Parts: sequence; structure tokens; C-alpha cells
Amino acid sequence: MAAFVHIKIESARAKLILYCKMPPKFFNLPSGFNQRLLRRSAGPTFLLSGLFFSFNLWAAPDEIKNDAFEFRSVMVGHKSKAVQAVSVNLGSGPTLIEFDFSQRTNDLHDAMRVRYRLEGYEDQWHDHDCQMWIGVRFYNALEDGVGQKSFEARAGDSAGWRQSLETSPLTHRRELVTCPPGADHLWVVITSAGPPATVGTYVVANLNVFKMTTNGAWIPAMTPLDEDLQSWSEGTVRHWQRDGDRPSMAKVVNVGTPPQKALAIVDTDGAAHAEWHTAPGVSLKVRPGDRLLLEWDEMFSIGVCDVNFAHYDKLSAGKYIFHVECFDALDRPTGIQGRLAVLVPPPLWLLPWFWLTVGIASAALTVMVTRYMHSRRIRRELNWHRALEKERLRIAQDIHDDLGARLTEVSLKSALAKDRPDAPPAVIEDFEQISTMCRDLVESLYATVWTVNPENDNLHALGEFLCQIAVRLTDQAKLACRLKVPNLPKDIEISTGVRHNIAMSVTEAIHNVIKHAKATEVCLTASFEAGVFVVLVEDNGCGFDPAQASAGNGMKNMRDRLASVDGNCLIENRAGGGTTVQMRVSLRKRSLYRYGNETRL
Repeated sequence: MAAFVHIKIESARAKLILYCKMPPKFFNLPSGFNQRLLRRSAGPTFLLSGLFFSFNLWAAPDEIKNDAFEFRSVMVGHKSKAVQAVSVNLGSGPTLIEFDFSQRTNDLHDAMRVRYRLEGYEDQWHDHDCQMWIGVRFYNALEDGVGQKSFEARAGDSAGWRQSLETSPLTHRRELVTCPPGADHLWVVITSAGPPATVGTYVVANLNVFKMTTNGAWIPAMTPLDEDLQSWSEGTVRHWQRDGDRPSMAKVVNVGTPPQKALAIVDTDGAAHAEWHTAPGVSLKVRPGDRLLLEWDEMFSIGVCDVNFAHYDKLSAGKYIFHVECFDALDRPTGIQGRLAVLVPPPLWLLPWFWLTVGIASAALTVMVTRYMHSRRIRRELNWHRALEKERLRIAQDIHDDLGARLTEVSLKSALAKDRPDAPPAVIEDFEQISTMCRDLVESLYATVWTVNPENDNLHALGEFLCQIAVRLTDQAKLACRLKVPNLPKDIEISTGVRHNIAMSVTEAIHNVIKHAKATEVCLTASFEAGVFVVLVEDNGCGFDPAQASAGNGMKNMRDRLASVDGNCLIENRAGGGTTVQMRVSLRKRSLYRYGNETRL
């Protein structure tokens, strides 16, 4: 019965569980063997796990859940990207990115501030534009509005905001106002009547309104807000009145330490607003052109509840988490959030495997082009050599059929003229010389034809030709001839130059025997072993004097001819008389071309 090893690998971004099947004897083996087997089996196991983590490196974290928000679409350059449950791949180099999302439950009358940020790209949260404001409304004597001047607190937080009214500092502001034409009196207004979706907290304290006199002095124009708040009782403030769609959101709050009372708008309704304004019965009388000075301290945290899209111009390659979250009126997280894993893969040319592939492809292309150019050059050379061989064959045939036939005809006519009864002796002798010269010329011509003919460019034909040379020369000299030439291979091709130099060297060696050795027998031996062609010319003559042999040209010519084809010549006297001429030519280094399975040398 097999046993199983349970390997569990977990991380914050991925989880992998492997079950490895092991034979039961594995657990009873010596510890050293077990460790070796574990090391052998651990390689594929952890390679698999490495591939798993590489594959999941860009995957969304397991803890991402979108119970509160729904990501409806993600647009990149006006093209929609497929959104998985918790992740989206934007592709390389995305521009004009827009996330479209919504809350699954959206109660506007108990709304929360919605903010978003892209982790890995930025640290700050984003709000859509909105505002609450403090200002003055001007009315004429008929209670018709004739103008308004507002001073806004825009989306975001005031300086030093700490998500608490007690610990957050107030910011002092001063603004000048000129009364418009037709103005008779004014109200001071604190309101959240910006966009309807505006939510958050706006606090105003220490409000004072001053009016400029004709001599340029500033005098109080209305009761300071601090004095009005001292008479605060059960939500009412002297000289001030709540108003708006939901007046209950206009509150009196304590700020700072020690506590100080202030007017506040705590707006949690995405479809309504609230405001404080001075009571109509205590409105401030003004005239057109009057100059007023407003001074107050404020703190705020303002946003909107209907954020449903986010826009980014461009993202570089990397992994991001898009966060969208709900905050209360004091900008404290509520835990209601949604997250989307965003992948921007790097361009292909920035990936290591891309350049590896390019390198391999470039190397392969270089090899292919090199091989193609080499094969093209070889084919061109082969075609040239084939054409050359055809021309050599044509020349050999022309020499044999034309010049050889004419020389033979001259030899025959000379022989017939010599046998005429009326021919003088001197003429007969001349015809005899002519006939002999023609026969010699025909033999030399046939040797040339043999050398030129490409059909003889092989070792077997060379061996046969050497035998013919030995037999012909010894017959003319009335010497006995022994041949020791085995059946040489036909698939070893030899170039014309190599054949010619070997044949001329053998001819020179036999001529030396006939002229100088006083021999009665010549032995020709040829063999081919380990890529070396060896020819021996042996005689039973009187030998030779090395000093006299060195002075002649024959021995030198043989050595020079063989050296030109990577060969050598060794001449030695044998004990008991006779001479051995050994000629060795290495054919392994002279491989030039290959036709099929045959080798050209």
C-alpha cells in the first residue's frame, strides 16, 4: 500500500498543495538513502512549485473580496478590458485608463463618502470635486435676492485634519465683500448646498462680520458668533436658524481642547443639504457699495457619495491594487470597501525571455544564412567543377579521336613506305625513326588523355594505370615485371594533379631501373591503408651510389613532385643488391569535394 507525502506551500498571494506518492519501503530505508531520494524527488516537486508561483506572481491576492462594490468595466484607450472576479489585465503600456464601479447597496439618505486610490501608483486618496461654503446672501427691501458671495471649502480635508473634532486644528480665514446694487440687508449662510451628493463635515467658529465706516475704520456689524453660541439651548442658537432639506444635519458641536462650541454641517444625505443662516429678524442692514469684512475659523472633511469612476492617464508596468472605500462624515474608514488587482505586464522587449528568444532566433538566422551562403558557394563550385570535368572529357575525346588517329596514320604510312623495294637505305632509316617517334608520341598522348579524363579520377583507375606503365616500360626493356596491386577502392576520388604526379614519379623510378640498375626484374607494389597510398618500385639490380644519384635531376624531380601533393619519396639499397623506391602520399588531407557518398581528393 502506497503512502503519501503532503507538502503544503502557502503565501500571502498564492497557495499550493502537493501530494507526492511514495512506496511504503521508503519510510523504512536508511536515513542517508531517504535523503538522497528526497533530494532527487524534490527537484521536480519544487520546480513545479516554482512554476506555480511564477504563474501566480501576477495573480490577485486571496483576501481580495468585492462584497460592497461591483467593478462593472475597465476601459483602456476607449477599449473595454475583461474584468475577472477580482483582477484585470490592462495589457502593456496602457493609457487613458478608466475604472467604472458602483456600490451594491446605495442608500442616499444614509450616504458615506466614497474615495479611491491605486496602490503601487499613489498614496493619497481621491475625492471627486464638491464643496460646502460660507457666504452672504443679499436681499432688497422686497426680500428678493440681488446677489450672493460664497467662500468655498472644496473636496478633501482642512490642514491638519485628524478625523476628530476635538484634535483637529481650526484654520483662520478673512474675506472682503462689497455689497451689490439694490442690496438692503443680508444673511450670513453656512451650507452644504453644493452638488447634492456632497457629504462630510464643515465646522465654522469665531465668526465675526465688520463694516467699513466712511473714515475707513472697521466696526462690528453683527453680534459675534461666540456670543450667540453662549445662549445655545437644546439645539437653538440666538440670531441663527437651521434650514435646508434636512435641517437636522445643521448641528452645534464642540471643537478643540478645551472644548469650544461651533456651528457645523454634518451632511450624511446624498440627496439633501442643510444650512445655518442668520435669522430674518436680525438681518444686517446694508447699502450698495458698502464694504464688509468676514473673519472666521474653519475645519472640514468633505467628499461625495456617488463616486463611480476613476481615471488615470498612463500606468507603467507593474502590479497594482485599485482600492475604493467608504468613509464616514469624519473621514474614518468604515470597512466597506472593494479592491481590484490590476496587472500591467511589461512590454515584450523588457522581458528576459524575449531577448533570449531574439538571441536564439538571431543565432539560428545567422546559422541558416551562413549555411545557405556556404551551400550556395559549394553548389557554384560543384557546378564549375562539373563543367570543367565535361570540358576535360571533351578534350580527352577530341585528342583520342582526332590527334591520336592522325598520329597512328602517320606511323602506318611510315611503316609502309619503309617496306617499298625501291626505297634507298637512308630513306628507310628515316622512315623507321619517324615510325618509332610516332609510336612514342601516341603512347605519350594516350597517357595525357588518361590524365585529363575525369572518369579516371579515382584510386582504382590510378592503380590500373600504374600497372600499365610498369608492364609497358619493362616489355620495351625486356625485363621481367611482377605486380602486387590489390583491388584498390573506387570510391576514393583523386584529383588530376595528384594522379599525374604519382604516375610521373613511378615512370621516373622505372626509367632509372632500366637505365642504371642492370636489373633483370622489376616489382611494383601498391597499397592503401589508413588514408595513405604507398607505391614501392623494387629491382634486383646493382644498387646505386647516393652521391651520384643526388647529382642527377631524376631523383630531385620525384621528390619535388611528391612533396607538391603532400607526399614523400624514400630510396634505399637493399642488402644483397637491388634498390627500393618508396613513395607515400597522404590522401586524408586532400579531400576537396563530396558527391553523394563519394569523396573527391
